[in-house]
Amino acid sequence: MSESLAIELQMQEAHSSLFALSWFCGVTYTFLFVAGMLIQNLVNYQNKSTKGYSTDYALIAFAGFVCLLVNQTFGIVDPFSDAGRVHIMDEVFAVCMLASSALALVQCWIYPSDLPHR
Repeated sequence: MSESLAIELQMQEAHSSLFALSWFCGVTYTFLFVAGMLIQNLVNYQNKSTKGYSTDYALIAFAGFVCLLVNQTFGIVDPFSDAGRVHIMDEVFAVCMLASSALALVQCWIYPSDLPHR
């Protein structure tokens, strides 16, 4: 086996390992981030209150995830756009977080907060 072929095989193996590690980290990050928001939604629901939860955070999170979803969708539709190449896990993350942040924002309007006058 030639030396250049051996180096190429080593590089392909390293690339495959890095891809697997990157995919695992992405899935783990998505799961933990979504789980954290869903737990917050559940606590708000169980307490029937958003006391201690920032309405500003809920609004900024919702707006940010709308922008992220639009950006990721452009990347999937046109991989050569400014959004770049987007993986399906990026789109799943954006959709899950948009739904969860929308629920938190609605809870801020429905349930009482620690503000005396709403």
